[in-house]
Amino acid sequence: MLKEFCRLTHWVDRKGRPCLSSANVGLERLEKTGWVKFPPPAPMKAHSRPRQLPDDGLPLPPLPKLPHSVELIEDLHLPLIADDRDPHHALWNRLLSREHPLGRAPLVGAQLRYLILAGTEVLGAFGFGPASFYLSGRDSWIGWDALAREQNRAKVLGLSRFLLRPGVSCANLASRCYGLVLQRVRADWEERYGLVPVLVET
Repeated sequence: MLKEFCRLTHWVDRKGRPCLSSANVGLERLEKTGWVKFPPPAPMKAHSRPRQLPDDGLPLPPLPKLPHSVELIEDLHLPLIADDRDPHHALWNRLLSREHPLGRAPLVGAQLRYLILAGTEVLGAFGFGPASFYLSGRDSWIGWDALAREQNRAKVLGLSRFLLRPGVSCANLASRCYGLVLQRVRADWEERYGLVPVLVET
């Protein structure tokens, strides 16, 4: 039912895959407004362990030797991971599980994942997802009241992960990576989800 609701309300990405988390939020809002009434949810089955990023146990790529400044890196690029069948998907999970402070905490909702590569050498990763439901500093800076936040939050992306691998040292590498990803994330999000974001929050 939920997947059909996603299709009818256009909560699908450009490949027709349902965005179930967005649909869940939408259904909850409809019920709160009194437009629909759903039966009580079925009891949740107890999980033996919380959902985590999978780690396939394979070794991480070796740390690259980088020049002292980012201007000297050849072919610095950020490939977008297409889906869980992309060969880079397992590597992204492996990197974040072992080298990011949040460890194996999963990403939720709609998302984009990028690797940071210099040629074929792996330097780090980015992950983007939905914006925070409520963030007082953001909402005050934008000038949102509760209604404006509800209507426009989908236009804001959350930077949920940024990793430069421990041991990677290169002047201005982080700022160059931010510049590269911000040049493309808007178009990539629109291509995948059909929404045009206007802000990214960290």
